[in-house]
Amino acid sequence: ILNNVFSTGKPFIANEFPVKLINKNTDKLDLHYYTSVIQPMKDEKGNIERLLTHGVEVTQQVEARKQIEEANKQLRTAATVTENIADAVVGTDMDYKTISWNKGAENLYGYSSEEVMGNYAMALLCTQFLSEEDKQAWSKALDATGKWQGEVVQSKKDGTLVSVLVSIAYVYDEKGKPIAAFAVNRDITDRKNAEEKIKESEAKFRTLSETIPHMIWTAAPDGKKNFYNKYFFEYTGLSFEELKDDGMLKIIFPEDIKKDLELWHHSLKTGENFIMEKRLRHHDGTYRWHLSHAIAQKDMQGNIIGWIGSSTEIEEQKMKEKQKDEFIAIAGHEMKTPLTIAKTYLHLLEMQLDEGAGEIKLFAKKANDSVEKLNQLIGELVDVSKIQEGKINYNLAPFNFNKLLDETMENMQIGAKNHHLKKSGNISHEVTGDKDRLQQVLINLLTNAIKYSPNANEVLVNVEEKENMIQVAVKDFGIGMNKQHLEKIFERYYRIQEHTMNFQGLGIGLYISYNIIIRHGGTMWAESDIGRGSTFYFTIPT
Repeated sequence: ILNNVFSTGKPFIANEFPVKLINKNTDKLDLHYYTSVIQPMKDEKGNIERLLTHGVEVTQQVEARKQIEEANKQLRTAATVTENIADAVVGTDMDYKTISWNKGAENLYGYSSEEVMGNYAMALLCTQFLSEEDKQAWSKALDATGKWQGEVVQSKKDGTLVSVLVSIAYVYDEKGKPIAAFAVNRDITDRKNAEEKIKESEAKFRTLSETIPHMIWTAAPDGKKNFYNKYFFEYTGLSFEELKDDGMLKIIFPEDIKKDLELWHHSLKTGENFIMEKRLRHHDGTYRWHLSHAIAQKDMQGNIIGWIGSSTEIEEQKMKEKQKDEFIAIAGHEMKTPLTIAKTYLHLLEMQLDEGAGEIKLFAKKANDSVEKLNQLIGELVDVSKIQEGKINYNLAPFNFNKLLDETMENMQIGAKNHHLKKSGNISHEVTGDKDRLQQVLINLLTNAIKYSPNANEVLVNVEEKENMIQVAVKDFGIGMNKQHLEKIFERYYRIQEHTMNFQGLGIGLYISYNIIIRHGGTMWAESDIGRGSTFYFTIPT
């Protein structure tokens, strides 16, 4: 059926389509009926890009009609049966005078049975908004088959218009002559309004997607692409047929494909947002950097009903970052030599000054400390450059992680005048890793915890083993941060805007720490609340 609609473009309409469903109470198959419509949806070029399906259960209408047909001459008995049906059930004789009007009809239209019995209410309700052509089709169908079903607009007592799915069937006498007609009317106003909103939403989305200079696409719940905007075609020079399904892999830089597929499959499995910087091929053959996002669209029950994605070109930004990295690398290396010389002379000066030098020796010490801090800062800048170039060397060897953590906290405690560093937990295994680099991570997290909790008096450190991994948590009770920053704080040079005035830094410490942990086969993340502090976690294999 689906293939036929795709190939011919003709909608599929099934009235009273029988479906057997398991009754959850009896575990037996019950017969249900549905009116189903499969409508082809076309793009601006007239190509069928997807199908819109809709089904309405009409079991009650079908069962009601069968009951009426079986009753035949017992019209009053049939009217009594319809009282138990929630939908509006209206019966008329062959002159269209009302002979039956159930509670459902009263609730839907607002008329009592006393107001409509014996008059032409049904005919008016069902035909006043139909065209003459539709009325003739209705009459022909009833005369030919004894039944008709369709959607009509009707008016309630208060003048409100409602959309109604109407199922009409004749009741015959023993000679096969129709003696009455019964209609089961279901209010589908909410469904029709929802369909209109969907159409309006789709129209707005298409209009917006065609006017912005970004590559926009949509996909089905399983990830198969079903729409690309005009700019996507212009940028890639490819058609929809070339891009659909896995066609996007054609334009992704080969070295980025593996990561793209891993992240995309993770998003499809979990429903989490997809985000990645990757290089996409322009129609001229060059590759340009883009920031790609994809967000799952979900229904009221949380089920994924589709994906909306975008790719924004960031080539200029990436080039500026590259230039910045190159400058930092050169400047860092150039400053290393004079700083080392200055540090050596200051150290010699301190050694030559005796205790009686007093203030002069203190000044020399402060100068030496400042040079050391500057040296550490330059070391971090050089690390950033090395990370970008993939040139950081790691000296991996077994070591006692408990001892490293204790020594680091002990050294940090000396400089933490207003904070007490508390440790909990222990590790029973040795760890294989770069001891100095992992200490660098610990120092960074402890330094941040102290810096961003100026009004607190303690920092908590917990270490434990979890599923062949060591997990370390550094918790402070400081200013905290909005959750919107949690995914970005490990990016290079990222700084929270509201913190820049009161807290100095370059936004590279966490970036370096994150990359060190990733290179050790671990993960790093953070949890935080404004005014309640932050907890930074990292894991490494045992």
